[in-house]
Amino acid sequence: MHPVSTPTVLVDEEDRIITVLAGRPLGDDWDEVHAEISTLLHDAGPKVGKPRKQERRGDYTSLSFGVSYGGGQRAPGNLVQGECSRTVIRDISQTKAVQRAAGFMNGCFAAYAPKLYEEYRSNLSQLFAEYPHLEQIFPNSVFPTATFNCGPRVVTLDHVDNTNVPFGFCAIFACGSYDPVRGGHLILFDLGLVIRFPPGSTILVPSGTLRHGSTSTQPNETRQSFTQYCPGGLLRWVAYGFQPVGSAKPALRRWFEEHHDERCKRAVGLFSKLSDLQQDRQAVFSLKGSV
Repeated sequence: MHPVSTPTVLVDEEDRIITVLAGRPLGDDWDEVHAEISTLLHDAGPKVGKPRKQERRGDYTSLSFGVSYGGGQRAPGNLVQGECSRTVIRDISQTKAVQRAAGFMNGCFAAYAPKLYEEYRSNLSQLFAEYPHLEQIFPNSVFPTATFNCGPRVVTLDHVDNTNVPFGFCAIFACGSYDPVRGGHLILFDLGLVIRFPPGSTILVPSGTLRHGSTSTQPNETRQSFTQYCPGGLLRWVAYGFQPVGSAKPALRRWFEEHHDERCKRAVGLFSKLSDLQQDRQAVFSLKGSV
């Protein structure tokens, strides 16, 4: 019997949904799905090797892929990997199990943050139309970028993903053999919360603004994770007319500066209030069919 999952949301003092404990989809085969993903990520680690030094998020092998912009890039581009990493990423991402997980994460995003989902969809569809060479990582997901955290025992340190969209959601999928009562919890440091995170479950967090991490598991257990997200530079590139901020006309840059408070208010307003969630779903998706 697979564990029953009831989605739960965390809201701020204004009733805005700021974290989604989305759980897992119903279905008798989901244990097999996340077990397969765990095996894939566990086996990937030795193939590509650990980084020479510990990264700020933790001491484990990670494989990032998709589209990025920042860190000196002149324009948005596909993340570059070595031949071995590229092959491993391709083999994992094309499996039915990983694509099912990616689709579920995308569906959770659309269901609990419909206005934000539409903001991603609208901007990124323009980006991919303008630059056909950019690779869309999954056919059933709006997220442009993803990371496989390969384990065998992924523990993430206290961090903020400050290059992600600051008002956006990151979807985190956890898998492995660990006991979620004893370890593998998600920690939201700014909220003072430690949240049980069972294998095969998905949680949405605003990773660009909330400090987060995870607890360790028992020595004989495994834990991996798979995340999808959006670098903030991609939306900024579209907003400035497909050019760097420094290349934009002075009048456009001045408009953004003068309307800073208004833009911040709009960004916060993209988080749905729990009381308005059904209304937001209907407003966003009524003319576009189901998600």
